[in-house]
Amino acid sequence: MAIDSLRITRNIVAQAALAKFEPQEYKPGAQHQSDQDLTRWAGDIATPLFHPVGTTKMGRADDPLAVVDSRLRVRGPGGLIAGLRVVDAGVMPLITSGHTNSPVLMVAEKAAQWMVEEAR
Repeated sequence: MAIDSLRITRNIVAQAALAKFEPQEYKPGAQHQSDQDLTRWAGDIATPLFHPVGTTKMGRADDPLAVVDSRLRVRGPGGLIAGLRVVDAGVMPLITSGHTNSPVLMVAEKAAQWMVEEAR
């Protein structure tokens, strides 16, 4: 699939409609044409299709690396920062096996529930 993707991309870029932009192939480079070369390059230039997670550690108050508490409230130097939460994939410690959209929606629903409870 990666080889086909590279070849399809090359075909698209070679179309007359893009000629005025003078596209140049940087990686893998036009000199690489064989399946073997393209397979190697696909592994070198590929990036994961996942969204970043785990950038905002959730943890106890005594954990100096924890950015948020168990209710997603942001910690500051003097304690929790009033009215500020992180409600995204950053609070998930590991990437999910599927798309992150649904888990983030679940995190958001839980955060909304906590906010409503705290507003009462």
